[in-house]
Amino acid sequence: MTVDPHPRFYAGRRGDVLVSRDERQVRADDGVVSGVMVPGGGVSAAGSFVPRAGDPGLFPA
Repeated sequence: MTVDPHPRFYAGRRGDVLVSRDERQVRADDGVVSGVMVPGGGVSAAGSFVPRAGDPGLFPA
């Protein structure tokens, strides 16, 4: 298995990323589930990130 050397955020849990945008900014919110084998398990925020103009990458929101 090849490991990607570029991630800057890793929660070690399963979840998804919700990306939203408006006229002023783009934002990525990382949500993780409390358990994949438990029906109705909750989702919590693991991190939120935004890009900066002229600076590559994402930064904590």
